[in-house]
Amino acid sequence: MANRVCQIQIPLAQLEVEETNWYDLVGGRGWIAEQQKLSLTLAPYDVVWLIPFMELERDIER
Repeated sequence: MANRVCQIQIPLAQLEVEETNWYDLVGGRGWIAEQQKLSLTLAPYDVVWLIPFMELERDIER
């Protein structure tokens, strides 16, 4: 958390995942990775809890 806008890039290769669609469980919004990077812009004191969308769909189907 920070008191300013933060831009974050997460290289998916380092996470060892190929999922391009992500869902924020806290904010209820989706994120799409491009060029093997998930780029996020977070507002001051923003919090995200990201889960691959496919994993979320599997949990819903159970």
